[in-house]
Amino acid sequence: MKKLALALAGVALAAVPAAAQEWKPTRNVEYIVPSGAGAALDSGARMIKEVIERYKLSPTSMIVTNKPGGAGMVALSVFNQKAGDPHVLAHMTHSTINNPLIGTATLGTKDFTPIAILVDETLIVAVRADSPIKTGKDLIERLKKDPGSVRFGVATAVGNHIHIGLAVPLKAAGVDIKKLTVAAFKSSAQSMTALLGGHLDAVSASAPNAVKLAEAGKIRVIATAAGKRMTGSMSKVPTWKEQGVDAEFSSSQGVLGAKGITPAQIMFWESALRKVVETKEWKALLERNHWRPRFLGHKEAVAFIAREEAKLKGILAELGMLKKK
Repeated sequence: MKKLALALAGVALAAVPAAAQEWKPTRNVEYIVPSGAGAALDSGARMIKEVIERYKLSPTSMIVTNKPGGAGMVALSVFNQKAGDPHVLAHMTHSTINNPLIGTATLGTKDFTPIAILVDETLIVAVRADSPIKTGKDLIERLKKDPGSVRFGVATAVGNHIHIGLAVPLKAAGVDIKKLTVAAFKSSAQSMTALLGGHLDAVSASAPNAVKLAEAGKIRVIATAAGKRMTGSMSKVPTWKEQGVDAEFSSSQGVLGAKGITPAQIMFWESALRKVVETKEWKALLERNHWRPRFLGHKEAVAFIAREEAKLKGILAELGMLKKK
């Protein structure tokens, strides 16, 4: 009997730490987005809010706060003031990984807590509908003759993931990517406007920023850096691999928690987001935005970011844009 009592006491004591580690929000949650309202990033953030509230994945409401500007630094600077607060999350883009490497940001993923990677973005190259550049092969032939002859536009900074999505396949095709003519715009909407106005010859952008113009016949999307074709109205766009270039590149989006939150708090948000990505609403958003599902939990996200940093350092060194320590 004494042994049984001791055993039961041990079970009870063992259960205390687990119970003590349980956590859930006790007040409204702020979700910070590094873009303006209505942008593709914003649509992802607002869908997360909608699904979490609709399916009661959190006991409190979520408020989306838009903080565009500064290549993501405006949002990250605000978020950086929330260390240890599990009631504040931020939308992570590939720029969060990339920008510290090129010196356009002093804050990056190391300053926060990666909760999960959610999607891969499809990056494309587009020209005006009346452009003499008809295909990715045409573009490569022109650039091999004169790497600076094509005026490219990217958003929002030279050396960011949009730029790299262009540079990776061109480098693989034998183009001298250091000599490319690339201008940065505040948004892909602005770079597309410049393209339509004849101020640019081509634009590198994420797919959602090209769909409507392509469907209207105003631009022609000549290549995607993804490993396979997009669906719907963009299904006719060939990959770079289909055009003889052995390269692919995608940018990813995810969710960050504040620095210093506890394992239980990380676990709560990872679990909630894992449920978000299984909903029909989220899957419909992915289809509309030509995003591809890629769920990585906290530990996998940390490892993924480390691998991406190593890969990005290589291509940025090729571009001559890697920040010197």
